[in-house]
Order: sequence, then structure tokens, then C-alpha cells
Amino acid sequence: WKEAEQLYRSLIARQPSSRSLGNLGALYLKKGDLQRALATLNQAARTQPVDTGALFNRAVVLSRSERIPEAIEGYRALLALQPGHFEASYNTALLLMKQGETAAAVAALEQAAKLTGGERKARALYSLGLARRTLGQTAAAAAALDAAIRLRPGAPEPRVARATLEPDTAEGRERALAQYAKILELVPNHAPALINMASILKAQNKRRVAEEALRQAVQF
Repeated sequence: WKEAEQLYRSLIARQPSSRSLGNLGALYLKKGDLQRALATLNQAARTQPVDTGALFNRAVVLSRSERIPEAIEGYRALLALQPGHFEASYNTALLLMKQGETAAAVAALEQAAKLTGGERKARALYSLGLARRTLGQTAAAAAALDAAIRLRPGAPEPRVARATLEPDTAEGRERALAQYAKILELVPNHAPALINMASILKAQNKRRVAEEALRQAVQF
């Protein structure tokens, strides 16, 4: 760490730039020294031309420091310069959800999902499904989660969330149980699936099977 810090400081002394300051700030961030990281990244953000990596790390530091409104502003400042930055869009959405601004988070997640593909798109769609579920938009939540499952069929989290959207009817419970059974094929002893499965089985008066599922969840 010391050698890297000395190198960055020597570069800054010779020719200060937003990028070199940003690199030093990123080093402090990796060390967990949030106070020094923020001070350095603030300086990087004031230095023109501004480095977008420095803006991103500054927003990360603000978020980790629980300065959520400032972190959101930081990510938005980055997005004004680089609208296609997936992580900035996605992190903005997560912070908006944390603040209870779910409708705004939905808009940010929809934008994030358009910016990328594969695992990252699946991550955005999963969070979008959760946000829409919070708003009571069941059909739209199910569509987002189904899309996430298609992109990452082996990931259990979207499947668990999708199962919870099934209606409390005989058919809905059977579809939910089928989803939990699929999760257990992919990830044996997955506790959330076992616990939710047990709840349905208990409601169906299948107490012995429900208790076995709960024992298995506790064991693992």
C-alpha cells in the first residue's frame, strides 16, 4: 500500500490530474479509509477534465458512509457525463429503494437493464421485479423476474421471488411448489426455498412433509 500511495503522490506532485487523484482515492477506498478516500476523490471531482472513474468511486464512498442523498447525486453527476454507465444506474436504483423512492428506482432499473446483457442485466431485472412487487405491480414484477430467470436459470433468488408472486389458490400454490422444487434441484438445501415450501405444505395440511422441510432448512 505504501509504495502505491507514494507512487500516486509523486505523480500528483508532478502533474496533478483528476485521474491520478482518483487512483489515489481508489487506493484509500480499497484500504477502507473512507475519510481520506472522500477527501481525495472530492479533489479529483473538482479537477478538470474530470475522470469518470473518480466520480464513480466518490459516489461509492458516500454510499458506504451512509450519505445516501449525496451518493445519489454523485451517481447522477456521473450519468450526466456517461449515460451508459450500468453500475451507476444500478447503484442509483438500489439507493432510491433504500430511501423508499421505489417508483424512481423502477425507472432507474429499467434504464440499467437496457444498458447491458447477461448476468448484469439479470441482476437489474431481478431488482426491478422486487421493486415492482413492492409497488403491488404483480404482473410487471412477474415479467421482470421471468426475464431474469431466462438469463440466469441457475440463480435461485429470482425463482424464490417469482414463487412468492403466485396467488394463494390451489393452482398458485402448486406452481410455487414446483418453482421451489426446481430451486432445490439447482441448489440443494436452499434454506429460503425450504422455508417457503414448508409454509405452503403446512397450509395444505401436509404437516409431516412441512416439518421435514423446516428441519432441513435449519440444518443447512
